[in-house]
Amino acid sequence: MIIEDKGLHQQLTDVVENKESNVRLEKQVDGSIAVTDYTSHQVLIEVQGLEVDRMVESKGENRQSAFFYGSQEEGTTAIAEAEDQHGNLYQLVTTGEIRVKVNGEIYRNKEIPELIEEQGLTDSDINSEEIEFMNNNWFEVVWQNDEGNRWNSEIGEIAHSYDEGIALLEKYVKNCYAEPEKQKGQVIA
Repeated sequence: MIIEDKGLHQQLTDVVENKESNVRLEKQVDGSIAVTDYTSHQVLIEVQGLEVDRMVESKGENRQSAFFYGSQEEGTTAIAEAEDQHGNLYQLVTTGEIRVKVNGEIYRNKEIPELIEEQGLTDSDINSEEIEFMNNNWFEVVWQNDEGNRWNSEIGEIAHSYDEGIALLEKYVKNCYAEPEKQKGQVIA
């Protein structure tokens, strides 16, 4: 049985309530959750836990845009990482050049953090008419090849907010994109 992410607890509870009294929810040693028939010791449902290591924490509800998390000129910034069930490493990164015009003055990549601090910018500010984006950055997920010396990515799969980026990372890890039959991405440096 496949359990969808939304309402996971309720779905597991419904399964347990619809079974006989010999079914129970158990947290496994590896962090997964299982619905087990303790008469036959058969695991009916198992949900693997997903541990995401956030190297850069969210900068808050008002600063979700990739704009607040770095640019390509500064080097690709790893925001979070996780491993799939086969031990393949995935990272959520920011990439793309940033160039904006504010009050007639153009700011690029390395100048952005100072602009953010000086002006106290938030998501609502960068979506206003006062800031004109000429280039913007984004979040994407990359994963290592088997040798660990190159990173791959899926063309076109991007996120613009921190929370969307974390969700995209979780999607990639759960779907094991790094497995050879799943690799459709292009090799990036």
